Amino acid sequence: MRPRRYTALSAALLIGLTVSGLPVGTLHADPPGSVGYGDLVFSVALSPGQLYYTTHSAGETRLVLRPLTRVAGAPQLGPEQALGTVTHNAIAASSGRLVFNGQARTYTGQVRSMGGNALLGRAASGNRALVQDWNGPLLEQTSYADLYDAKTQKVRNTGATAPDLPQPSPAWPQGPQDVDGNYFLRARADGSVTRRDWQIGREIVVRPPGSPIRAVAIHGTWVAWVTDCSAWPCQQNLTIRNLSTGAVTLIPTRGTLGLDISGGDLAFDAVPGAPDSRELRTVRLGTSTMTSIGLLQLYPEWGMSPDMFGSEPRHFDVEDELVAWIGRDDHGHIAALAPSIDPPRYLGNAIAPASFSTRWAIAVPVSKALPTCTVTIYRRTTTVRLLSCANTIGMVSVVWDGRTGSGARLPAGTYTYRVSGRDDDGYWLRHYDGSLRAVAGTVTRTS
Repeated sequence: MRPRRYTALSAALLIGLTVSGLPVGTLHADPPGSVGYGDLVFSVALSPGQLYYTTHSAGETRLVLRPLTRVAGAPQLGPEQALGTVTHNAIAASSGRLVFNGQARTYTGQVRSMGGNALLGRAASGNRALVQDWNGPLLEQTSYADLYDAKTQKVRNTGATAPDLPQPSPAWPQGPQDVDGNYFLRARADGSVTRRDWQIGREIVVRPPGSPIRAVAIHGTWVAWVTDCSAWPCQQNLTIRNLSTGAVTLIPTRGTLGLDISGGDLAFDAVPGAPDSRELRTVRLGTSTMTSIGLLQLYPEWGMSPDMFGSEPRHFDVEDELVAWIGRDDHGHIAALAPSIDPPRYLGNAIAPASFSTRWAIAVPVSKALPTCTVTIYRRTTTVRLLSCANTIGMVSVVWDGRTGSGARLPAGTYTYRVSGRDDDGYWLRHYDGSLRAVAGTVTRTS
């Protein structure tokens, strides 16, 4: 649905104003070095080396991919690559994988159906994604959150005690949720926020029961949540917590509906003044320093909650040191954030067959691009093959033909593989929990 176009803006918005010491700026005052793209843009999603968005043209909604690079820190967009038409605008991306319209697009461009009714992308991390499932006719929907696993190509309910155990899907809402690697963050009905580690099955409470929660976000050791309220817009409390150090940052906000975290910043929307305005802001992690990015699109005019079905279009996204958003002018915008140190992390759930005969392919999702990357194959303690896995999209992908570098065929048996790499800041690849341990496994050649 086309967002409402307001022609009357308050005088305060036209001349700029200050809220809690934060300069709001004027209508189209983008950060220096910002790049615009598209017209009538409805949803955006960032992934290492890629920008996705939906846009309306010639009576249909198109899904678009733009290659993304940085020159001297500033974003540079490549030509549009049309990926087809969509009926739903909610999309999510990570490590070269895109979730949209009940489908998942792999880093190689292959598209698979996720099944279900209308699986809308809410959040993605590596080979996993949170999706919203609808049942029933429009305006008579029941809606619930599910987990899509690209490794098994199955959709499971997130209310299950483990992601591979299906349970009857409860009616929406289940509460705000987010995913990062093997971590699953969610707010419960009692106002508590918990983080579950799917790898080891452990769940911890990061916020005790209290007032209801509107949105949550997670990135590595950083978690964030914002309180909810009934009268809209209203005053809220935004909390950012570092689970490694215990440090907490508290920020007052108003009219905040969504959060997103990158390695250095948290992004959120806020209503700075008149209810018919909406602004995108970022907070530097570990500080209370806020930056006004620009005015956002207004929500659709259906007179209900903007996410009445549990998943509104994604109007902004942060990835590494970049922020993308949809402006009040209905155009997409992307800008660089201040440099930050965020070592690359293995996001878990690698797709790697346990055995092969003539060809073995592995796909390991990581949080950042790895311009330096190697997959080493061992036979016992002897290195038999080195494969380059340098990438720009955050997916370590190689194919091994079972031979040495000189072309000699290796015998049947069990081999060990090890993935290592560094990002453009020179930091080595780590696990999703931040520990410096090898991303490794075994594979058996059967013949």
